[in-house]
Amino acid sequence: MIERIKSIKNIGTYENSGNGRIELDRFSYIYAANTYGKTTFCDIIRSLKTLDCSYILKRRRIGIKPTEKCEVDFTISGKNVKFDGSTWIIPADADISKNIEVFDVNFVEENVFTNGVIEHKNKENLTNFILGERSVELVKILSELENASSQKKEEFESLKSSLEKNIGDISYDTIRKIPYDENFKDKESLLISIKEALKEYVKQKSNISDIKKIPSISLLSIDCNSIKDIVKQVKEICGVVIDVDLTKLLKDINKFKEETPNLSDSWIKEGIKLKTNKCPFCGEDIAQNRRVKIFSEYFSELIVALLDKVENAQSKVMRHYRNCSIGTLINKIRQQTTNISQYALRDECEIIEKALDEISELDIRLGTAIDRSREELYSALTDKLRSFTCCDYDFTDTNAAIKVIEELELKVADLNEGISAINIIFEEFKNSLTLESIDNKIKVLNSEYYGANLVLIRGMQNDEIERLIQLEDHITEIRKKIKDIRTKIDDSESKFLDTYFAEIQEIYKKLGSENYRLERETPPRGKKKVYGVKIYFKDNLVDQNRFCLSESDKRALALSIFLAKIKVDKNPNMILVLDDPITSFDQDRMRLFALLLQELSKSCFAQVILLMHYENFFRVINTFTKENKSILQIKKDKDNHIFVPLSTDDNIFKDNYEALLDKVIRFINADINDIAENDVRILFEKYLHMYYAYETSKTCELKGKSLHDFITILAKNGYLSSECEDELLDRLRFLNDSSHSFNCYSEEEKRSFIKEAYNCLHNLHK
Repeated sequence: MIERIKSIKNIGTYENSGNGRIELDRFSYIYAANTYGKTTFCDIIRSLKTLDCSYILKRRRIGIKPTEKCEVDFTISGKNVKFDGSTWIIPADADISKNIEVFDVNFVEENVFTNGVIEHKNKENLTNFILGERSVELVKILSELENASSQKKEEFESLKSSLEKNIGDISYDTIRKIPYDENFKDKESLLISIKEALKEYVKQKSNISDIKKIPSISLLSIDCNSIKDIVKQVKEICGVVIDVDLTKLLKDINKFKEETPNLSDSWIKEGIKLKTNKCPFCGEDIAQNRRVKIFSEYFSELIVALLDKVENAQSKVMRHYRNCSIGTLINKIRQQTTNISQYALRDECEIIEKALDEISELDIRLGTAIDRSREELYSALTDKLRSFTCCDYDFTDTNAAIKVIEELELKVADLNEGISAINIIFEEFKNSLTLESIDNKIKVLNSEYYGANLVLIRGMQNDEIERLIQLEDHITEIRKKIKDIRTKIDDSESKFLDTYFAEIQEIYKKLGSENYRLERETPPRGKKKVYGVKIYFKDNLVDQNRFCLSESDKRALALSIFLAKIKVDKNPNMILVLDDPITSFDQDRMRLFALLLQELSKSCFAQVILLMHYENFFRVINTFTKENKSILQIKKDKDNHIFVPLSTDDNIFKDNYEALLDKVIRFINADINDIAENDVRILFEKYLHMYYAYETSKTCELKGKSLHDFITILAKNGYLSSECEDELLDRLRFLNDSSHSFNCYSEEEKRSFIKEAYNCLHNLHK
């Protein structure tokens, strides 16, 4: 047995884990949440079984120093077994490899399923799992030969594909028959130029009508006048100076308005328009009135006009000060240029493309410059509203934007000049295109090209062709050896179904798959047979097109294959390590698996280590095992994950109701000092539903009701006395009454209420 996990260092989630004081027993159950290290632990055990260090080294902890090693230290059957960072150190008299079997997701994928069905790859792995020592050497040789064959074939196909890409329409089978000519390079320069010319003529010939339809390239036009006008207007406004202290004037205006809150701007403006020194109401002389002077100054035509200009300019800046993007037109010109460059004027079109790139970049720069300028202009106008005496403003960003516009306009002018030149040349090219002229040129070039082409290709690719011929011979030799080895191990593989099939069938049924039937399958494949199983669901064959196994049934079949070997071989020294074996199992299948494990434990293995993250299964499996068991949990401790022992009264072994009931009782007994009113409400509901489960099954109107209605219907049907109904509803109303705040009560008041509520529930038994 694996008796102690003394340490696991720098592997996966284990920084420095293990606890030499914790003893593993014959039945060792380890609970851990996902990502807490279950699969890593199984990989460590698989490495120990196979002595393949890669299982550990590929899980080397991220972030550790190069000098830090991955280390493992176990006590197995009283002996120290260690992994020192590069190899396993095992006592000479310890035969561990044949006494360990691991069930995990790797086992399921390799031995049962790929993409939902049992395929050829799985069937071979299925029998290889069973072969063990009986044919291990032959299987290793076969595996090496098949890997070598696969590698050579992959290399051949890769080289062949690469060669055929290089030689165009000529196949490898054709070119390998052409004799090698040492003077092949004499044809190289000629063929290259002919090939390029042919490509051009063929392309032109097939597209004459399309070429003649290709339109001229459009000229690029931009209009930034509105931007310039707005800039000019803002600068003119900001340059106006009125000798008025606007801040003081506004202060006086606001003060007068506070003194006379009903005084409206429109009324003041109308009064100022009267142009009189006498008050129209009392006749008093108002020419020297300070208030009138201030209002007259603020609402003077000069100030009002300037304010209107500022507001109008601000509106234009926000609404119309935008860069007129020319991206769409640029893309159109690009496409038109591309259409022409396919057939002619490539160099000239490339110059246009570069100019368009520069203009696109300027357009992007202009957009950014406009955004900054807008903020600058708006800010200047806002400052103007604060002071009419200021005329010195910073227009750095705006001037920069105008500079970009000027640069853009120059670039566009140069571009349009180039486009006009290309359009003239391209029109001449289109007018000269005829089918007859192109055909004559192609005919002459083809006659020159064909004779020299094969000689040149054979000469240029000679090394690759010779390598391919050698690979073909090597692959043929390896295939012959594979055929011989398969013939030798065929008899050994055929014993698998005879030995284990009946037990697989039986265990599969025991795991709740009675609707499934397994059938032996030995389809011929030349002289080699691949042994496996067919699966029927109610006499319908399960395949990709008609039926599909559920995840639960897949896992059950995988377990059946794994456990059949354990049961038939009956190795009393076997250590079983299973990683979440009941994934997707329901409660019933969990129970069936636990029963099966207890049955096999009588003589088929020495120890089972179960790692799981399902709390329900953790509770189920513990109820089946009374003796010789250790219960552990992998917990997170900062950046480390550690193994800690659990007792049977740990909360993990309680369901939700038991945990809630335990919490309420502990609060009543003052073992804890805090509880929520919702806990009490839920206890009411769960207790009543459990207590009256039989009555609920007979009375339809009880199903799915709220707690209040549930209590009322119980009393209505005579299941509950009126006194109990009143008391229960009274407790429930207190918990539901929004005018009461349970959390505001003192701890003793809460404890008293909950104790009375708990006693109320127990009175139902009287």
